[in-house]
Amino acid sequence: MIPVPSTNNFDKRFSWYRWSAPIYENSEEVLEAIKKSAVIGKRLKSVRIIGEATPSFFIEKSQQVPGEGMKVNSFVAQEPFIFEFEDGTSLEFLPHLEKYARLACSTIPDDIKDGLSPCSPLSQEYFVEIFGERWR
Repeated sequence: MIPVPSTNNFDKRFSWYRWSAPIYENSEEVLEAIKKSAVIGKRLKSVRIIGEATPSFFIEKSQQVPGEGMKVNSFVAQEPFIFEFEDGTSLEFLPHLEKYARLACSTIPDDIKDGLSPCSPLSQEYFVEIFGERWR
């Protein structure tokens, strides 16, 4: 883990230069940080993405008809995903090119919507199946 000396002093927009989230260099470090964050067992209320995010889709191979079987597989985002829990806390996660990730808890204010790019409305329908679930 590489600490990032910053103050989380956002000026109406998210800036990852001002974000204090440490850099985790591999999946083992990310999993350990999530376990230490105390989100295990909390119920998920919503998912928010700062800035622009684009859903990526895949087609199930068994489907013959174009357009049917399309499901969201992942998102392309340049700024954090924020998992918001029913108790008011949040887990902020920014993966970067499968090489490392940044992770923090409750450091980005709720009123921050835009980042380096304007916010793209992300439909909660992609996540509705997991709302109310406890993190394990």
